[in-house]
Amino acid sequence: MIDFHVHSDYSADAKNTMKEMAASAARRGITHLCFTDHVDIGHKHREFARFPNKEYITEEFAEASAKSKVNLYLGLEIADNFRKRDIIVSELKYWKLDYHLLSLHMVDGTDCYDARYFQRRPREKTYRLYLEALLESAVNFPDYDGFAHIGYCGRYAPYLPKSENPLRYSDGEDVIDEILKTLINRDKALEINGSGLLRGSVTMPETTILRRYRELGGENIITGSDAHRSIDSGKPIRECYELAQSLGFKYVCRYENRVRFMESIEKALE
Repeated sequence: MIDFHVHSDYSADAKNTMKEMAASAARRGITHLCFTDHVDIGHKHREFARFPNKEYITEEFAEASAKSKVNLYLGLEIADNFRKRDIIVSELKYWKLDYHLLSLHMVDGTDCYDARYFQRRPREKTYRLYLEALLESAVNFPDYDGFAHIGYCGRYAPYLPKSENPLRYSDGEDVIDEILKTLINRDKALEINGSGLLRGSVTMPETTILRRYRELGGENIITGSDAHRSIDSGKPIRECYELAQSLGFKYVCRYENRVRFMESIEKALE
């Protein structure tokens, strides 16, 4: 099984080394694991607003790969910021990676985990702003393979009841359709992010959005735990596979040297 979104201690909010993350994933039956540490240029927290030290991270990755029972891959979670996009793209040219995972955390300069993003705005407005920023990113960021955690804005939303916080297809059908069509037309992979399952919530995207992606002809899905601790590495992936299979998907993809490979869901679940 494939977990193509985990963080090592090269991310400021993660706790464990690459070796520890890989060992935990191996115990859960993960066969392909990709490290996607944070790059969030322009973020207010400086520890996120930089690229990792390339020399150090590639050296540790090589050491972890040499001893791992899991096939390891090196990527980055590239948080888009249209104000800093030229800087991000320019720096990426100097990295030789297996996988570019594009994400979006900030809307109008504020991270959606920040309570200020939701202040004096109704749910409909905050989610609409997020979706419009997400569409702009999907269309205009020039160089990515996978598109991460659609619905991030709902993870930290303060609205009640909490069961209604996950972003669903009904929250913006027109914009969500454009995002999904963009991914399909640009031949990008849609991530099924399982981090919500670790919190007793839902995947990102939520099931209604995944179902719509399939209806539109989308086939390229990629699974990620978004684990920041070794205890979570690979943990929700089987459930992500089972969900994907129930919605009619046949394969999960992975990347090596930016080239896509496909794995049978049915075979992986045997």
